[in-house]
Amino acid sequence: MASAVALNLPTDEVFLTTEEVLAYLQVNLRTVYRLIKAGKIPAVRVGRQWRFRKRDIDAWLETQRPRGSRAAQTPAARQSATASGEDAPAAARPILHAMPP
Repeated sequence: MASAVALNLPTDEVFLTTEEVLAYLQVNLRTVYRLIKAGKIPAVRVGRQWRFRKRDIDAWLETQRPRGSRAAQTPAARQSATASGEDAPAAARPILHAMPP
């Protein structure tokens, strides 16, 4: 009779399957395999299957966030930037030219 081995690992030491990663990232299977093939996502091959350390996936996600983007800003910072016109597209910003006297 085989007994189960209980592993008391921290949650970031957990290895995820391909299916768990696609659910976690909310992408489809093809996208996960494309990222693996391109070497863009941290993955380990175990036999014929891929495994992903959750800690590595979380760290990778942080590196994918563009610096200074709207996604990285708090809602209050976005509202302030929008109100001042900093975040508006160039066509929507007021044009300030010095008028000749």
